[in-house]
Amino acid sequence: MSKFKIGFIGSGKMATAIAAGIVNQKVYSSNQIIASDISEESLKHFKEKCGAETCTDNQRVISESDIVVFAVKPQMFELVGADLDIPKDKHIISIAAGLKISSIVKSLKSKKITRVMPNTPLMVGMGASAYCSSSEVSESDKKAVEDIFGCAGIIKAVEEKDIDAVTGVSGSGPAYVFEFIESLALAGEKNGLNYETSLDLAVHTVAGAAEMVAKKMGTPDELRNAVTSPNGTTYAALQDLKANNFRDLISSAVDAAVARSLELGKEK
Repeated sequence: MSKFKIGFIGSGKMATAIAAGIVNQKVYSSNQIIASDISEESLKHFKEKCGAETCTDNQRVISESDIVVFAVKPQMFELVGADLDIPKDKHIISIAAGLKISSIVKSLKSKKITRVMPNTPLMVGMGASAYCSSSEVSESDKKAVEDIFGCAGIIKAVEEKDIDAVTGVSGSGPAYVFEFIESLALAGEKNGLNYETSLDLAVHTVAGAAEMVAKKMGTPDELRNAVTSPNGTTYAALQDLKANNFRDLISSAVDAAVARSLELGKEK
């Protein structure tokens, strides 16, 4: 019998966020988790955050875990998997952007594959993840995936063809929001506010507006219209955003992320 239930190959920020989330939410205890990495510093941080056992032996993680999360960069996936002996019925979860299930099967030999696209707000329990699985993954296996990633946010089941779009919207999305917050704070500073005050106002404005949508107080369109008086200050700002093709800029950014995700899936 396996000592561990879930193993991580790679112990970077995303793996650490996932592991900390499942420990904090009591999905697994720390003694049911193991992680491997070539970086001692990364392993130390992982252990500090979730109390799990760590090692530098990837094969040990494979052998002693029921579920294995591959948390390595897409370009490193084939190299990391090359020397591993992986049972064909081992449930493998990949969080590598762009890498298709067929490519993962080819690299690892296991046919029981789930692709997950998480995002960094997992670190604060507000992740937005989506997943797809090969036909060999059972309903109970899928439930385990939903428990692991859903305990620190939301997780949606999608078709594999939609994973690249998920990457563009939620996978890379936090960076767009950080850019927006920084831009809003800098604009406030330019207009006379102290930067720290402006940043605090921007952060809470974004968080509060998102929470209103999350609580279904209205659609984004309805909520925007509710705070927009004809010819008022908000109206003037929105007209400027429209004139500068704000929505087109966001759409273009998502398109670029999706295109890069598709490219990553073709790179070896």
